[in-house]
Amino acid sequence: MQEPPAATLRRRHVAVLLEALVFGVLAFRATGRLPLAVEAPPEAVPRAPPPLAVDLESDPPARLELLPGIGPARAAAIVREREANGPFGTAADLARVHGIGPDTVRRIRAAREVRPRFGVR
Repeated sequence: MQEPPAATLRRRHVAVLLEALVFGVLAFRATGRLPLAVEAPPEAVPRAPPPLAVDLESDPPARLELLPGIGPARAAAIVREREANGPFGTAADLARVHGIGPDTVRRIRAAREVRPRFGVR
C-alpha cells in the first residue's frame, strides 16, 4: 500500500533533521564549536565606550549631566555643594548632594570614570 505524499515528506523531513542534529553534535564534540557557525570579525564586536572623564571639581553643570542619573537640577546641586563645602574626596562623596544616593553613585561608577581631584577611589 502506498503512503500519501504528505506522510512521505514528513518522514523525509524528520530524517534530514535527525541527520543534521547528529552531525552537529558530532562536530561540536570533536571541535568544541558548532558547525557552520559564523563568527563576527573582531571589529564588528561591540565594545564598551571609553570612559568619559568627568572632573567633579571643575566641570560645569552641562558636563556633569553626562553622568547617569544626573539631570540639570542634580548637576546644579553638585556645583552648589562643591562651592559650599569644598572638594569631593571620592566619587562616593557625591552622596553628600541632596537627591544623590548610593544607587546613583553605583550607576555613575559603573558607567563612567569619575575623577575627584586626586583620582578615583
